[in-house]
Order: sequence, then structure tokens, then C-alpha cells
Amino acid sequence: KQWYQRRVRGIQNDMFEINTSDCLRESEILMPEPFRHNGYATHLIGKWHIGYARWDCMPCLRGFNSAYGYTQDGVGYLTHQTLQKWHDFYSCAYTEVDDINVSTNPGTNGHYSMDLYNRQVYQILDDHNPEQPIFLYLPLQSVHSGAGNYWAPESFYSDWCRNTSNPRCTMQAMLNAAEDTLNHTISK
Repeated sequence: KQWYQRRVRGIQNDMFEINTSDCLRESEILMPEPFRHNGYATHLIGKWHIGYARWDCMPCLRGFNSAYGYTQDGVGYLTHQTLQKWHDFYSCAYTEVDDINVSTNPGTNGHYSMDLYNRQVYQILDDHNPEQPIFLYLPLQSVHSGAGNYWAPESFYSDWCRNTSNPRCTMQAMLNAAEDTLNHTISK
């Protein structure tokens, strides 16, 4: 692991910082690139932590037909803001004809990110042609600290652990939310 991180940019124990001009070198081939080149539909839902300083760093120009999620650390689950209060929730789409379209999804405020991811999974899979192979990458926000804390809706707390102020119960609820998204994805 450390060899790879040093090779790609020297970020052994960190990630690309806010407002950096760095991102993963374009010479590094990412998994979706050969998949898309070979006819797969390629989609990302969740976090993109390998740089966002320029359009050519973003997932839709790194092999994904579409991407939906966030680019920085510490993003709130409901506000979709960073600790610095910047909105960080975007979607992009790539087509051979139109190149790239990007939106910052301003209507997401107040909606739990895992619910938004579930809806996006359904939309992608409902619209997908089953004759075409698909690569769907889901680096989910659960169980990362959002805006400096852990949080999940009460509906994801287990019967045996309903204390929302207990960090262990909250972590379990966050895992339940991630598992819910994965179950929906697999059942489609």
C-alpha cells in the first residue's frame, strides 16, 4: 500500500487537501478507463478522494460515464458541506458527443446521503441496458465522519442498540445504512 501511495504522489498517510492543485497523475490508469474503453457502462456513487483541482482530475474524465457524490473529507451527511462550510455534492456525466456535464446538486441539502445514493443506484440500474456490461463503483460515505462527527438516521439503529449518543450504536447504524444500500444494489 505505501509503495503505491508514494509512487502516485507521496500521500502515504493522507489525501489530497482542500484547494490543492494536485490530483492523481493522469498517467495512472484507473479501473473504469479500460472498462469504458471495452464497452462497459461505468458509474461511481460515493466519494472521490483522488483529486478534484481540475476537470481532468474528476471521475467523468477518468473513465466513469457518470459520478455522483463528494470529493473532500468531513462532508456532512445532511448538509453536504465540508468543515469549512463549502457545499460538496456533485454529479457529472460523460458522453462522447457532449464531453462532460457537471452539477453541484443544490437540492440535496437536508437529504441523508445514503438515501441519495440509493436513489442514484436505482436510477442507474433502472436506466441500464442489460445487454451492456456494467462497472458500478460504490465507495460509500458510511462510516466516515461527516463534518467532524458520526451520524445516521434513527431508523438504522438496531433494536438492541437505540442510544443515539452511544458511538458504538451510531457506528452500527451507519453500517446498517451502508448495508441497506448494498442490499438494494445487489437485489436490482
